[in-house]
Amino acid sequence: MEKKRRYVLKNKTTGKIEIKIYFIEQIEKGLHKLFDIENYDIISRDLFTGKQDKYCKDIYECDIWERDGFIGIVLFKYSTWIFEKAPSSKFYQYPSFYSNAKYGILIGDIHKNPELLGDKY
Repeated sequence: MEKKRRYVLKNKTTGKIEIKIYFIEQIEKGLHKLFDIENYDIISRDLFTGKQDKYCKDIYECDIWERDGFIGIVLFKYSTWIFEKAPSSKFYQYPSFYSNAKYGILIGDIHKNPELLGDKY
């Protein structure tokens, strides 16, 4: 599994949220070499799960995933990856992350698409 993180950044000047993906080796050499860190606030550092959705998109922590009406937030809890039911989900069931990740689709992430979670999140 590739060790990488997704950085969610907010440009201090424009207020625009940007997403950048880096391998751990790049990060260890210094973020200041990758982008002008003085112009950004780091909102989140999301871990790569090592899994992909049915369209082969990499799944990261804090992604919003959907399958057959179940909407879940990808989280690392209890020493494992899980789907935590989103308030907007039609179903209560929590499918297993490892056996279901490749059958659903990513519909967004909690940083850029909080509206997908409903009012209570």
